[in-house]
Amino acid sequence: MAGFKKDVGGISCLLECNGVEQAIMTSIYEYLCMDQQYILNLWSKVQKVVAMDSWNEARAILAVMIRALHLHIEAEEEILFPVCEENRKWVADPVFSMCFEHRQIGYLLKQLKIFADADEHAEFVDLADSLTKLLDLHNAREAMEIYPVLDRMPGIKRNRFLREIREKVGLSA
Repeated sequence: MAGFKKDVGGISCLLECNGVEQAIMTSIYEYLCMDQQYILNLWSKVQKVVAMDSWNEARAILAVMIRALHLHIEAEEEILFPVCEENRKWVADPVFSMCFEHRQIGYLLKQLKIFADADEHAEFVDLADSLTKLLDLHNAREAMEIYPVLDRMPGIKRNRFLREIREKVGLSA
């Protein structure tokens, strides 16, 4: 089983890939789904340490998760979504709704950070459930509606976008 490691802000996470080494080098879908999984793994760690009332650790991991998610969203909105907009025959409405959901995710993360900074366990846990549901829905929609379409672009263009995404997001073997 192959693994890929991502390191953001000093926190590493090993992702098991079941042999997608080649796919991750050529597929926007595989690469960004792997990054989504890294972010979800961080989010899971945050929730576990919050459950133990380890607020200093929760704040540290939450900061890394927010940074990783910010980079992921930037890569989508600055690199991928403009291509979708240029090629409306491929993807029309999903880009608008994805950007709207990005704003919702950003709002929830700001509120969660406020609750974490104040050690507000009950409020954090209540809002955490909303973020988890939104991330799950959002990630599934991107994986079904956006990434596969972009992978069908001619190879040279797709490879350029994949290289730009790698530079922005930073997942490494």
